[in-house]
Formats: sequence, structure tokens, C-alpha cells
Amino acid sequence: FLAYQIGDDNGALVVRRLNAGFDGFDGPPLEVLAEGAANWGDYGITPQGDLLYINNSRVSLLSNRLWDVHLDDASAEEMRGVLPTDGYIMSPRLSPDGRFLAAMFQSSAGSKNIHLVELDRNTGQQITFQHENFEPSFSADGVWLFWTQVSNEKPDTYRIPLDQSSGPQLFLEGAAGLKVSPDGNWMAFTSPDTSGTRLTMRDVRTGQDTVIDSISAFSFPLDFSPDSRYLLYKSDFTNSSQLIVASTDGSEQYTLPNTRGDSAVFSEDGSFLMIEAGRSVYRMPIRISPAFSILGVQQLVLNTPYSSGFDLLGEDRIFVSSAAVQFAEGASTESNLVWRQHWPTFLKEELGQ
Repeated sequence: FLAYQIGDDNGALVVRRLNAGFDGFDGPPLEVLAEGAANWGDYGITPQGDLLYINNSRVSLLSNRLWDVHLDDASAEEMRGVLPTDGYIMSPRLSPDGRFLAAMFQSSAGSKNIHLVELDRNTGQQITFQHENFEPSFSADGVWLFWTQVSNEKPDTYRIPLDQSSGPQLFLEGAAGLKVSPDGNWMAFTSPDTSGTRLTMRDVRTGQDTVIDSISAFSFPLDFSPDSRYLLYKSDFTNSSQLIVASTDGSEQYTLPNTRGDSAVFSEDGSFLMIEAGRSVYRMPIRISPAFSILGVQQLVLNTPYSSGFDLLGEDRIFVSSAAVQFAEGASTESNLVWRQHWPTFLKEELGQ
């Protein structure tokens, strides 16, 4: 049998029986999961032929929510009314003073725009209205909001003052994912390259650029340490993002062992990394002085099904976009892992063979 997904990321999981010569099929594809769509990446088959899949009938990959999570008292509140609900929230990012949160919102119609939330007033507004817009971030002084805009498959970095005293303006041509260090002296961004992407760090004081990574298929800046001495970035070599820490002066580089992550940030005091990976958020103890060092293994903090980014305020408050939030010692999630044993026997019976 060959099992595969048809259509898009939410398409049906189907199965077809291979013929005796293994060069064709006996019969048309048949849908195998009556429970609902099998989202991309949410199923697998063991060497023994058993089927494993996420029963996600109550969780849609086409929508998620923005959560305000307090780790100190294990409370989580959905932020209602600040962003539209008919789409997908990605890459929430906090301003340096914690007053504003910016995020990308992809509507059900497919548009991708940046929205800005004023947290104290619990109000939100749309900032961009054309092309595709991703990865918001802020300047070190909190004056500017940056984001990546893609037009005709070309990325550029735009900015707008938070007080919106003027309109959007081009800031860096051909650059995506801009991150600025807390002291304002360093910028990191990625640019398209012939073999993938090129991660560049710029000394704002001199204008000198240093290429940090030009060999991976996709490299992307994530965060600067609070003392602005280190850049945390992810680098994709084998379809899985490796986390790497590089010093801004070029003297140190560390690959976090056995650690993969979709996004990650330094804590405010530099005592730990918060890492989002595989629908979960982890905490890894570190130090950044006198040099970067890992002090222990990462510990599970949250389960966040269909998460798509987060940011950390202080030491114990997380803003995360996900379908649900479950604390490490909490109740059951909205998704369940199903193990269907002896699946080939079941298929033969279903197909009447």
C-alpha cells in the first residue's frame, strides 16, 4: 500500500494498493480517516505498518488564537477583540517597553498583513494593506516598527513610526526578518542567495556587514541577547532548524546540541532561552557572561498545538499564537495521538482482499 495526502495541507489522507509488479496500482485512492482531514505532518506509518496520526477534528490549521500566558500562576487568557478571528496569527513580537505587540495575520482569503496591538488598551489595528507582509520587529528605542514585505517574490524591509506620524517607508532593500540588538548597534537580516539564503550581521556604527551563514538552505535571525553580545539564529540543513548562537564580534559560535527550534528568544536577564519546537515551548538554562554557556537540559513549559511564534515579556509572561495552551502539568489538549495497530490487515479487509 501507498499512503499519501491529496490536495493541500488539509487534504485527505488516502491509500492505494500497489499491484503485484509494484509499478502501478490496483484501484483508485480511498480516504482512510473518517474522523476528518489529516493535516500535513500529522501522520506516519511504522515499519510494522501501524498508522499513527493526530486526531485534530477540533483543531483547525486554518485558524489559531493569541494567548497571554502567565507562568507564575499557570494562567492563560485568550486575547479577544484585538486581532481578526478568520485566519492565522503568526510571529507575535513585543516592543522593548512591552506596550505594543505586532503580529502577522493571514486571512482566510490568503492576504498577509501586519497588525499592531496596544496591550494596555487592548486595541489592535492593521498596519499594512498590500503585498505579502511577514516577521514584524521593533527598533531598540521602540520608535520604529519593521517588517518584511514581499512583492514580485522579492523581500524588502519596511518601517513605520509607532506614532504613525508618517507612512511606511523602505528601509533595507532585499532584506528579510530584520532583528535589532537592544543597544541599537547591531542589525541581523537574511537575504536570498543562489543556494538558499545569506544571514548578515551589520555594525550600525560603521556600516560594515559580516556574513554569518551562507551555506544552509535557510538561515534566519531570531533574537539578540540582552547585553547585545550574541545573536541567536536558526539554520536549516536537513529540513529541521538547528539553533546557533554567534557573538557579534565574531569570536564565538555555539551550536545548541540536540536542540531544534522554530523560534526562540533570550530571557530579559539572559539566564535562559525560551524555545518553541514541535508544538511545545521549552526553557533552557544558560548564561551569557563571561561567555555563552548552557547550564542544563531544556524543560517543557507549554504544549501549544499549531503554534506559530511567541515572545517573552519579563521572566514569566509569554504571548503565543497557537490553537490551544496546555501547561506541562495541565489537562488534556485539544488534539489526541491515535495509534491504529495492524493497519495492513484492516486495509485488506476494507478493500475486500
